[in-house]
Amino acid sequence: MRPYRFLFDECVRDAAEYFPKARVISRANIKLKDGASDEAVVEAAYKAEAIIVTANGKDFIRIMDRFLKKQMVKFCRDLNGLVVIPNPIQQHVLRRAAERMTFDGEKITWYDVWRRDLYVKISPQGIPRVVRFRRCYYCEKHEST
Repeated sequence: MRPYRFLFDECVRDAAEYFPKARVISRANIKLKDGASDEAVVEAAYKAEAIIVTANGKDFIRIMDRFLKKQMVKFCRDLNGLVVIPNPIQQHVLRRAAERMTFDGEKITWYDVWRRDLYVKISPQGIPRVVRFRRCYYCEKHEST
């Protein structure tokens, strides 16, 4: 089984049922308490190597960007993707979006989102917009050498 998994923010916890069940991480299993800060969710997702799913994209993008800027000279701090879904949650919108995801002209899967640390924003019509997050300091440094 491929290693990608999903970690759901509290605001979209009910959306977990529309994603592959075997890929959903229980917050309890990773000791993430109810009411945990967004920063704590990002840290937990990093440790669990999970894609974060939320409806609160702006805050998570800011927090994830700050997380990536920490200068870890010897360690990669790349994350594993962010999926921003519309609220209220609609099953057909999420299913349609997963079937429509493309990046750089290629059809992609959740595994690709995880592996490439992609940002997927799903519109209320089920249209995904996919972009690449910036790399962490460690990876940027090693790519330039």
